[in-house]
Amino acid sequence: MLDIIILVFVAIHIGKIAAQKGLKPGLWRLYTVLAWLGAELAGLVIGVMIFGMDNIFSIILLGIGAAAGSYFAIKANLENRPDHIDHINEKNVKSIGVSDLYPEKKN
Repeated sequence: MLDIIILVFVAIHIGKIAAQKGLKPGLWRLYTVLAWLGAELAGLVIGVMIFGMDNIFSIILLGIGAAAGSYFAIKANLENRPDHIDHINEKNVKSIGVSDLYPEKKN
């Protein structure tokens, strides 16, 4: 139950980062949820293979750790992308003329 609450806050945070980067926040929230659930399931399976069914606490910790790792991987992916370019910056780039590209002549 606690991991679902954490997942909600994590998805909201990823959505804010995606919006800042000019990407679709809903799509990145979906990626986050799918990666979280997939990594948690994989962590639980690996935990059962390592510990058997005797140590359920360690299995759950491994599953939540894997899920948190998937969040950090998606966050790192988003943070390494360039920020969204405003229209003002695009307008400034388009206003540069050919003469602006050459250095000024000294007399």
